[in-house]
Amino acid sequence: MKKSHAFIGLDVHKETIAVAVAEAGRDGEIRFWGNYENSDTQISHIVKKLEAKFSNIEYCYEAGPCGYAVYRILSKLKQSCEVVAPSRIPKKPGDRVKNEHRDAMGLARLYRAGERVPDEVHEAMRDLVRARHAANRDLKMARQRVQSFLLKYQQTYTAKPWGDRHKIWMGDRQFEHEAQQIAFQHYVNATEQALDRRTQIENEIRSLLPSWTLVPVVEALQALKGVGLVIVVSVVTEVGDLTRFDNP
Repeated sequence: MKKSHAFIGLDVHKETIAVAVAEAGRDGEIRFWGNYENSDTQISHIVKKLEAKFSNIEYCYEAGPCGYAVYRILSKLKQSCEVVAPSRIPKKPGDRVKNEHRDAMGLARLYRAGERVPDEVHEAMRDLVRARHAANRDLKMARQRVQSFLLKYQQTYTAKPWGDRHKIWMGDRQFEHEAQQIAFQHYVNATEQALDRRTQIENEIRSLLPSWTLVPVVEALQALKGVGLVIVVSVVTEVGDLTRFDNP
């Protein structure tokens, strides 16, 4: 005879999935089910084994670098699955050691609805926006190297940096040794390359916006004073549909 309800915690990794089962009820048994290969075939095998024992099954796993592939496989198999934000999973102080058995069992125990799972286009836009943020970090680091190099040789620019006049000023810098001049030029080139990469990604974001279902939200939020495209797209790709929240 099948048991009524089970919550399944999945600790998902690149090659393996650790599975734990928490039966319904406060006193329901929580046990580790096993380690399986992270593949379509093995996930189907897990589902069949669990369906043979439980009439109602809900799966959850922690959002991470493996994305939503497991969620989509389970959805195709007509299974209920939630991807839980890491911030919603309580951690004990000092508990920093990863353990697949414990993590899977913890997810099963603490399972509750958390994260909205985006569709493929939304996930792709999120990836592109995060690439833009990475390019922006690279640009800041490249500019910091230029400023540190100039400060080292007591050459400082007192006006607002990184405008056209600043570029002209940097082009006039002369250093005592040829090696220093070459090093400085490489630092400057790195800033220009990082800026070009960031600009290119921003242009690609603009060109892809029409294919995104949340483009009306992006356009509406730009009506707020001081809120530009990059800020809005960053917020919407991470948060999703704002109407899913009960209140501000």
